[in-house]
Amino acid sequence: MSYEKEFVIHPLIRENTLEKREYQIRIYEEILSKMENTLVVLPTGVGKTEIAVLLMAEMLHKHGPKVLFLAPTRPLVLQHRERLLKYIKDDKIVALTGNVDPEERKLLWKENNIIVSTPQVIRNDILSGYIDPDEVKLLIVDEAHRSVGKYAYTFVTEKCSNALIIGLTASPGSKMERIEEIMKHLNIKRFQVKSEKDEDVKPYVHEIKLETIMLDFPDEFEPLREKIKEIINALVKELISKYPDINIRGRLTKKRILDMQKSFSDYISKGMKSYYEGLSLLSMILKMQIALEYLETQGITTCHEYLEQLVHLARVEDAKRTDIRLNKLRGFQEAVIMAREISKMDVKSPKLRKIENLVREQITKNMQSRIIIFTNYRNINQDIYEMLLRVEGVRPSRFLGQATRGEDKGMSQEEQEEVLKKFRNNEINVLVSTQIGEEGLDIPETDLVIFHEPVSSEIRNIQRRGRTGRARPGRVVILVYKNTIDEIMFYAGLKKEKKMKQRINQLETKKKKGQYSLLDFQ
Repeated sequence: MSYEKEFVIHPLIRENTLEKREYQIRIYEEILSKMENTLVVLPTGVGKTEIAVLLMAEMLHKHGPKVLFLAPTRPLVLQHRERLLKYIKDDKIVALTGNVDPEERKLLWKENNIIVSTPQVIRNDILSGYIDPDEVKLLIVDEAHRSVGKYAYTFVTEKCSNALIIGLTASPGSKMERIEEIMKHLNIKRFQVKSEKDEDVKPYVHEIKLETIMLDFPDEFEPLREKIKEIINALVKELISKYPDINIRGRLTKKRILDMQKSFSDYISKGMKSYYEGLSLLSMILKMQIALEYLETQGITTCHEYLEQLVHLARVEDAKRTDIRLNKLRGFQEAVIMAREISKMDVKSPKLRKIENLVREQITKNMQSRIIIFTNYRNINQDIYEMLLRVEGVRPSRFLGQATRGEDKGMSQEEQEEVLKKFRNNEINVLVSTQIGEEGLDIPETDLVIFHEPVSSEIRNIQRRGRTGRARPGRVVILVYKNTIDEIMFYAGLKKEKKMKQRINQLETKKKKGQYSLLDFQ
């Protein structure tokens, strides 16, 4: 469908910069008419930030500063500042990050009208008395689905009690409890919901072709997989024999093991010392479950490195009894030897072969293509990067968070910014990213997104997919090892996403009926 662009006319919005879209204008006008804290749920890539821009411009025009715009990561903070400078006729827009000296942040807060920051920085500056949250008239909370638990968004929104609060998200979650928690923590009174099926949104939604490629788990890894399962089964059997009243039916996921550890710790705190043995067994089961997950989703390198790490932990001077006990298991010793032998075989991961083929095909088809590859772990991220360096026409870069993992140094804020700039300019055409690249980054011309492994989180699924199909049709490919944890994660993610869409549809239905509040929704 073709349409002629119109642009927003406003005293504080630069001419011919902000495209006028009716659904954005309606949401903006309704928020201003009610002046109540609102959660805005829109699909990725259709302009949540532009609604925030409209609100900022009007609030600054009518009520003056300050506006606070929160985003969860530093790259996203810097991206938002650049976009605001493009749209808003106000040069007093600053990004406050942890890299800025606290005393300087105090001064920048006073001098500027719009502050873009991570919630952690604002929380620290409120606690230090550097800034006055009562000055904030409008608070924008990007990626509002993070407003759960003890995340810093909650603290900041509580302190900005005078502000109109607007939460933005494409993925509020599949559980009603989570949506309720978000609304409670942001003190949300109303919601605005749109889906890609709405007639006024459809013209701005680009098709995303979804593909799932099911791969055979390598035969060379099979003996090690069976050995690890054998260790887990033996430990579970021992746990059941010692604690027959504990329900251990079904698959022991990491979450279930952690929940059981908490229960056992509670028993111990009540004086039931016999549960110490259970804690030890659960700890060993968890470690072997992690080793199995690494093997089934990442491959031999990650699994082997982890097993060697467990060997090392048992040999240090202050080694824990559980680590020593695990290393003494004959099955564990055999698993370590197997991992070492398989590593020497130099078996190339089927996933890496497939990624190489997918990237080569895409670049051959269109030399101007941009590709993002998502990985859960740093070492496989490095392996993919090194592999792509050898592919003609590919100019890859890693994109990492700031934390250092072992010998793998993280990326500074400046390095992250430089990588994204080069990716937008096509100096880099393949970004190999960890979770840092999942949320909000707006790179309109990304043609292909590859998941090295599926994720069970419906929120992360949507965020990853949302990196393509923003300015033109896109493609998403998810790689899955058959009959492994990969497959379990894949179907769990689909199930949760389906539930989330049902929740969003319910929200939208209530909205159309004129029922806006959380009480109406329950």
